Amino acid sequence: MTTINNLKQEELLELKRSIGSLESTITSIYAHRAPRDLNGSEGILVRTLGKNYQGPNKYEPQYFDERRGKNVDTEYAEVVEALEVYDKNPTRDNEIELLLEVGDIIFQREIIELKHKSHKDYTEVMRQFKLALDQINHELNKRKLSFERANQLVRIKYGVRAWLGANGHNPKDKDLEKQLCIEAYAS
Repeated sequence: MTTINNLKQEELLELKRSIGSLESTITSIYAHRAPRDLNGSEGILVRTLGKNYQGPNKYEPQYFDERRGKNVDTEYAEVVEALEVYDKNPTRDNEIELLLEVGDIIFQREIIELKHKSHKDYTEVMRQFKLALDQINHELNKRKLSFERANQLVRIKYGVRAWLGANGHNPKDKDLEKQLCIEAYAS
């Protein structure tokens, strides 16, 4: 695998040692920037679960991303798509991709928990996230896949981003994230 940052061996070891809890990772990532708004056309809720999320069969799978100037899939829709890919071809690679997509929703829920607890819509938004994550957990269980493994992989994915950003590297290195997730999965 190629990586964007070409870390030295010592840096890679330091990065691996630095990966901790999701809470500490979020604190690091948002040390110098504010999280997205909870609501709004590009808020966490719309980007993650879609506008008017009511459950696994009643949600809007896309939202308009102003930065890209086009409609893009919500995080929830990406999980649904990853489930379909996994069902067609249940390889380890597709399993890791699926769990990383689930991890993105876990990550957003944790941001809400840490950064938006005082928001007037916090309780309702968390209810919607609980509904979505319960459904996702049910789908993973049907396939004998582990929700806890998704929790592990999301800590790695965003732990990598936090460490890279804090150490002057390009924070988004998907190949490196995937490499470390594969290593963790194998152990």
